[in-house]
Formats: sequence, C-alpha cells, structure tokens
Amino acid sequence: MRFSHALTALLGTCAIAVSLSAQRLAAPADSTLAGITARGRMLVQYDIAEWHAGDALAALKPQPDEIARAIVRTGADGRHEVLYGKLNGAKDSFVVRYHAVQTDNDSGYRAERLVTPLVLTGTERLMAVALVAATARFGRISRPYNSYVMPATPSGYWVYFLPAQTDARSFPHGGDVRYRYDADGRDFMDSVRFHQSVLNLPSVPGAVASTHTTLATVPSETDVFMVLRRAPHLPEIVVTKGGIYQIHLDGTIGWRNTDPLALPLATAPTPPALWKAVIDTVGSAVRIMSPGYTRWRDTSTGWRMSLERTVTLPDAQPNSFQQSRRTQLLPNGSVLVSQRDPTAITLYDSTGRLVRTIGQVGTGLEDFHGDITMAVYHDTVVVNDALQGRALLFTLDGNFLRSFATDIRTSAQIAVDSRGYLRIPKQFGFPPATMTQWMYFDLAGQRIDSIVAPPARAAQFWRAVVGTTNIMFAVPMAPHTVNQFLLDGTLVTGATDAYQFLAMRNAHDTVRLFGRTNVAPVAMDPAAGDSLFASIIRNAPPGLAAGAHREDLPGTYSLWDDMAVDDRGYLWVVSHNPPAHTYSVDIFSATGYYLGRLNSWFDNFNGASWSGDRVAAMGYDAERRPVVRIYRLDRRGM
Repeated sequence: MRFSHALTALLGTCAIAVSLSAQRLAAPADSTLAGITARGRMLVQYDIAEWHAGDALAALKPQPDEIARAIVRTGADGRHEVLYGKLNGAKDSFVVRYHAVQTDNDSGYRAERLVTPLVLTGTERLMAVALVAATARFGRISRPYNSYVMPATPSGYWVYFLPAQTDARSFPHGGDVRYRYDADGRDFMDSVRFHQSVLNLPSVPGAVASTHTTLATVPSETDVFMVLRRAPHLPEIVVTKGGIYQIHLDGTIGWRNTDPLALPLATAPTPPALWKAVIDTVGSAVRIMSPGYTRWRDTSTGWRMSLERTVTLPDAQPNSFQQSRRTQLLPNGSVLVSQRDPTAITLYDSTGRLVRTIGQVGTGLEDFHGDITMAVYHDTVVVNDALQGRALLFTLDGNFLRSFATDIRTSAQIAVDSRGYLRIPKQFGFPPATMTQWMYFDLAGQRIDSIVAPPARAAQFWRAVVGTTNIMFAVPMAPHTVNQFLLDGTLVTGATDAYQFLAMRNAHDTVRLFGRTNVAPVAMDPAAGDSLFASIIRNAPPGLAAGAHREDLPGTYSLWDDMAVDDRGYLWVVSHNPPAHTYSVDIFSATGYYLGRLNSWFDNFNGASWSGDRVAAMGYDAERRPVVRIYRLDRRGM
C-alpha cells in the first residue's frame, strides 16, 4: 500500500520503532486523549480568532504600543472577542484600546477603537500577566511565532508558543512550548516542550497521510492543531514511546498497540458529504440547483481571503462617499482608482505610493468631464465619459491615445471583453430606467453589436422635489434585478428576492438556470426597520420626507445583494448578513455549480476588481476616509 510504503521509509531510521513491537503497551485513558483533542481544537479557535481579528484591526492602523498584547475571550453565545491593549505599570490593570468582535462566522470580525479605554482587572488581566511572564521566559526568537493564552485545567493559565506559517507551500511544526502559570498569572508552575526543532512540512500532492515520531508517550495538542490547520487536510500518524496514534481529520485521536510496520492504520472518520446539485431541464434550458456546497465541504476547505495591504488615498476626505470610487487591480500589484466629485483617475503602485494621474477634467477631445467609469484592456485605460457621451483611451503611462463619440450618457460600469470590444450600458426610461441595452464598440470607435436586457423587475424609488429639482431615492433592500456578464459574453441575470440566476447568450434565450435551494429570507426586526427609516429621513433632503413611507421598507432582507465575475470566470454573489452588517460571498462556477461560501471582508462590494490571486475593494479607515484594501485570495481549496 502506498500508505505503508511511505510510513516504512520514515520509520526505518527511528529508534523508537525498534522496541515498540516487543512491548505490551496499555492504551491511555479516553479522557487523556479527549483532553488533548479539546486543547488542540481550542488552539485552532484562538488561532482563527487572532488571525481574522488582526486583519480587521490592521485597517484601523493602531500604534504598536497600544496593542502590545492580544487576549481572546469567548462569550456565552460561543463567539470570540479579541482585546488589544497593554498592562499598566503596576500590572494591576489591562488597558484595552481596541477590540475585534466576531460577527457571523469564523472569519467575520469587526474591529473598532474604543473612545474610552476599557480597564480590566479580572481574568483578562491575569491572562495578560501570564502572557508577559511566559514571553520573557521563552526568550529571544529568530523566526515568527504565534502566542496563545487560555485558562488551564483545573486552574491557572496555559501559554503556548507555536511557529507561525510564513510559506503557503509548507506548514511549520515543532519548536513548540507550553507554559503553565498559577491562578494569579504570576508564578511559573511547569513547562512542556512538545518537539525540538521546527520542521517546515511541505505539501505533498496525492498524499493520504503524514507521519512523524516523538519521544513523548502521547501526541500533543500542537499535533492536533497541525492536522486541523494545515492545507491540504491530512490525518497524522504519530509514533511515540507509548504506541502508534492516528490523529483524524476532526482532531480525535486513535491508539494502536502494534508494530508500526504491521499496519493498516485506523480509518479516518468520513468527512462531511458534499451536496449533489439537482440537475433537470426547463424547456431546453438546463437547471442546476444546489442544496449545499458542491465543491467545498465548509468554509475551511474552500477559498480563503486575507488582508494583504491597504492603500491610503492622499486626497481622501473624512466621510467621503465611497461608492463614487471604483478600483482596477493590475497584474503588477498596482491599482487604478476612478472617482467623481472631484473627477479623477489615479494610479498607485504596489506599496500604495501615488504614481500619477491619468487624463484631466475639461471639455477638450483629450478631457473627460463629470461622471466617469473605466476599464483596462492590456495596457490601455478606457474611460466612459457619461456627461459628454464619449469614450477616451489612455496608456497606463498617462498618454492620450484617442477618443470617440458613443452618444451614451449612462454612468454605469463599462467593460472590455476578451475580444477587445468595449461594452457600455445604455439605459432608457429614466427616471427610473426600465430597459438596458449594451452597446459594443471596437477600440477604434466602430459600433459592432448590441444586446438588450430581458424585462427586469422595476426598482422602487421614493421621489422628492427640492426647489425645482426632482430627486429619487432607491427604497433600501427593495427587490431589484442585477445583470452581469461571464468572460465568454454570456449574460447572467437575477432578482435579489430569488436565489436563482438565468444565463443567456443573447438575452432572448436561456441556456441554463442555476442557484441555491437552501436559502430562506431573514425577517427584518421592526425596530431595526424603524431605526433605518428614521436615519434615512434624518439625513435625506427635506423634500424626501413627504414621498417616503415606512411601510415601503420590505419585511425581509434581500436573499442576495450584488454579483460580479472575477478574472478567472467565477461568479461572486455577495450577501448582506443581518443584523451583524457584514458580507459573505457565494462562489459559482461559470457552468452554474455552487462551490461554497467564501468569508468576505468587503465594506463595499461595488467597484471591486481582481487580478490573479488578489482582490481590490474600496473601504473606510478609522476616520471614515475611503481606502483601497488589497486582499490575497488562496484558491487551494479547489
């Protein structure tokens, strides 16, 4: 067996293996192994909490001396909160300047700076005292480590130091230590070094298990941590002086009193089953409806997104309207940002340094004016000038190439498809628009083709008159239709009150229907609706109050809010998660299969862009100034 062959090769140099078969070993108590599993799982929970909370915190740009220590605590509902602060001089108080609160899932955290620092003198202070003492005992280090402090059994505190992963291609294991301190957090009681050297264990394609030996008598919680956190997920065979153990994919531990060369090993628990999409036909169209994940098993086996860097916009003012800005991420890591009021296109390099502005405001043939949107095709920047009804082309170096009339005065987002055709939506019947027609131009300005959107659900608006001006305000969360194009030009359309999408070649046919069947509407709390309506009236122009009515707000939240297609052709469907006001993203393949849910950090999905394994999206900093956040996308779950 391939399993046994790999294990034999590993154990051939291991002195422990020689004596095991001659010993009559007693199985450890179930409670011992269960305790190791429980501590390993808790380490995983703390690691995930500190990771995602740290990403949320980074956006607030705290000063290092304000967040010297991170303490994780768990609420009655099982959700985690990470407290960032430091001990005062007397070490009788833990002063918290920032905290990050878990919102809806493992990776959803919202961080904030506390206007009034939180002064804690209880358990959190004792945990901080133990962490400071253990850090001093651990001493100087030559590589990154992560630390975790948690209540010990039956009393006191455990402090762990584990090597941090620095390379996605391998997982570090070893060099890990656990310290124990008394109930006051001050007096050192004992320590355990689980493994000596740090080994970077590479990912082996096609492997079905991993193996290591230890001089201990039982596996450790850091072994459990490795099984639960590394990717790809593999069981771990641990050969000890007390026998051979297998750590399963769920962290449980099995024991075998056997010669290590006389395997087979215990079978790992069957992982959660993938759902199978229900495939049938509606007329001539294929319908693919998924009752659950069809490619991933959960949020830990699919894609992952983590914050890589934040680009600060030098001209951004507090409380700027972030929806007026859009991003275009480039393959070299730089990012273009288009904005209105004031109108501008700016290029930032991969470090966030302002490189140049592209184009200028004016009425000349080389100028744009007012509402603009942009797209990039290779090294050409295409700008749609809605007020002047024309397109302008620039190089990324900022040089003007040409402009041509389109006679389209819609400020919606444009795109350049794989054929090099510019696609601009033209809307009719405003206000509000009742029909959309996409016009195609080549980049020389020649009109090529057009496609008319199918009948759409009419959006709901409140109307108001301010002086002699008619204004309209979209009713929040009212159902509406969203359209998007796949990379091959297929139109995808759907309404936000139904989790089903239609894929069309020419807007007159339907080649497939797809979506999810396990999504139910979430009722809006009446008090939340009252608060939302009052906020709208308070901040809206005075004339809006006469045309806005509380009963117009829907009684449920939308099933989804927006969608976009990334540069590899996957459809991202973003959903608002009430009442936490966070967002999550469902990923569909271009063929309509629901892969699974990607935990998202978007403040605002509108205007996001993709390039390879990175995503750029607009967001806010602590002073409510717009920033661009660049996220790294890990697709290894595929």
